[in-house]
Amino acid sequence: MDSVFIFLQNNIFQLIPIFIAIYLVLYIINFDLLLMISILIFLLYFGYIYYININDTQKMITKKEVESFDNKLPSIINKYDDIVKFLYYISDFKQYNEQIYDNLIININDFLTLIEDYPILNNEGKRKQSQDVMFDVKLKILDGFSSFIYSFNNSPILESKLNESVEKLNNILNNYLIKLDIHIDNITSFNNLDYTINNYL
Repeated sequence: MDSVFIFLQNNIFQLIPIFIAIYLVLYIINFDLLLMISILIFLLYFGYIYYININDTQKMITKKEVESFDNKLPSIINKYDDIVKFLYYISDFKQYNEQIYDNLIININDFLTLIEDYPILNNEGKRKQSQDVMFDVKLKILDGFSSFIYSFNNSPILESKLNESVEKLNNILNNYLIKLDIHIDNITSFNNLDYTINNYL
């Protein structure tokens, strides 16, 4: 339905001559049919206006919710939009196990702190040590996040969202390591991570 409204919104001026031509043909052929179509167009128009208003209102509500959500996160995390959006996306998980959710935020904060400190390390030994800690924290994040599976009471919808979200988070964390030009041979891919998730099923 959204795609129909978006198409009409983007092409309304190009479609007006076609609508007028159809209108005139129907006027000549069948006035009753024209009347019915006119009423239908009238209803569709007001439906479209209603849709636009509801959509805009929902966007405003969502924006305020995200801003309110941002204010509750550690300052380091707030600097990373993709992390903030991800945490907002999975914020409904918090009601099932608040401790896991809070630990996730703490561990992500630790990971991002390591990411920010890495460029200022002045020798190879410290950098290698930092990389090892990053990998450990990354696995701790993913392993802890995956443990939400215990709290979902065999809900297929929640389990599906969790699996999708673990993959998404894994990719986000990997991207930050790649941006630092960190050798990624030891980075756990999601294919290997399946083992971790399946342990909770």
